[in-house]
Amino acid sequence: MTGHLKRVAVTGATGYIGGRLVPRLLEAGYAVRCLVRSARKLTDRPWAADPRVEIVQVDFSSPDGLAEALCGCAAGFYLVRAAASSDGEHGARDREIARHFAAAAERARLARIVYLRPLGEIEDGPPASRQEVERILASYATPVTVLRAAMIIGSGSASFEILRYLVERLPIMVTTRWVSTECQPIAVRNVLEYLIRCLSVQEPAGLTLDIGGPEALTYRDLMRIMAEERGLRRRIVIPMPLTIPRLSAVWIHLVTPIGYRVAAPLVEGLRRRLVCRTDEAQRLMPQELLTVREAIRLALVRIQERNVQTSWSSAGPIPGDPDWSGGTVLTDERGLDLGVPPSAVYRTLCRLGGLNGWYGSDWLWRLRGGIDRLVGGPGLRRGRRDPEDLGFGEAVDFWRVQGLERNRLLTLRAEMKVPGVAELHFEIEPRDSHGDPLPPEAADRAPRSRLTQIARFRPLGLAGLGYWYAMVPFHRIVFTRMLAGIRAAAERDSAGSPRE
Repeated sequence: MTGHLKRVAVTGATGYIGGRLVPRLLEAGYAVRCLVRSARKLTDRPWAADPRVEIVQVDFSSPDGLAEALCGCAAGFYLVRAAASSDGEHGARDREIARHFAAAAERARLARIVYLRPLGEIEDGPPASRQEVERILASYATPVTVLRAAMIIGSGSASFEILRYLVERLPIMVTTRWVSTECQPIAVRNVLEYLIRCLSVQEPAGLTLDIGGPEALTYRDLMRIMAEERGLRRRIVIPMPLTIPRLSAVWIHLVTPIGYRVAAPLVEGLRRRLVCRTDEAQRLMPQELLTVREAIRLALVRIQERNVQTSWSSAGPIPGDPDWSGGTVLTDERGLDLGVPPSAVYRTLCRLGGLNGWYGSDWLWRLRGGIDRLVGGPGLRRGRRDPEDLGFGEAVDFWRVQGLERNRLLTLRAEMKVPGVAELHFEIEPRDSHGDPLPPEAADRAPRSRLTQIARFRPLGLAGLGYWYAMVPFHRIVFTRMLAGIRAAAERDSAGSPRE
């Protein structure tokens, strides 16, 4: 199989791995048919409009419907998981779907099924159902390649997010014995490469292969590396001579945005040494494997750049984090309607800072600038280049213009000394004379506007969290008065009166 214009089926395209696999398959020259429960979940994916992509809504409990959906495909990636209200129901549903898919693949004459599952032999709990899924798939005529991975390191993966949140939020951790368990993490890009190579290499057909990175490390080592890459002080880890998976899962649920149902099976895996038995996968499908440090660094860069393709929660709601980031982000959002056109609001925003001030509570801004200078920051001394005109990349007091679009938006990125990354974002929406929304292209002729102000903060450790919550009372004063001042200034501007 060369891969050139060959059609392959992908289940679980709304999930973490499947959502990243589809564009990689397209890059490799394949046509892709996505089998999903709800086609609407893929409408916003950038690759969904590619003519080589088909999105087929199927009932995974219907072998006939699955066989029809798989017809014409050369191979199928089995990445689907059941959703149920309890572990028992979850496992039973997993097994049922596996039987239906394997039977449908046999009828559709697929050349191969590729199944990705966790590494480890766990006799009870959800991972056991995946072990059974492997046996069910292999019991039918279609050859199955099973890839078993331990911890997958990538921006948005559940294991990676748990590790990152624990390191960011807890300078001192009291853990159970799992912190000394050894595992062999693998970068998500290496996982995707293995999945794709299974299509073009004949030898893995019918084999179960362990996949991992070049290093076997303890979870304590992973925490140390994460802290170093995040620029945090070395975390103090105090292991207890206990192994209580349920308690650990509850603890993770409380400290991180990861819910108990997601954390519980992951914690089960922490109890066992998850190291590849052989390097047969690398021998059959050689590639350059990223080290743990390289994988963590790359994932953090993706988060920093807001370039997180998929998240562990892609198939459902995100408990805690905003969609735009894939990281720990705290927000303060406020808005108001104005009876003036977007152009007047935009001109007013472009006068922020410097000698013009911040439209209210300027003494608090001066106080914050003085504190910043005392700790080595720029304070307010930089001012601005021009009191009226604003350009991309220019300094505005202790901010810098990060985004600028005429009559649409202004984004300022903080360069003050803070334990984290801060942004102040303004967005202008055009409205008609009745206050109803208009399309963005109507901004030049809209008689009214709505201004939304969002303060975003990505904290660095507990110091960052403490800083944000200490600032919340001041935000209520400063941002409320700022919006009121912007309204008044925009109305004066629109009326043609001079600005005071």
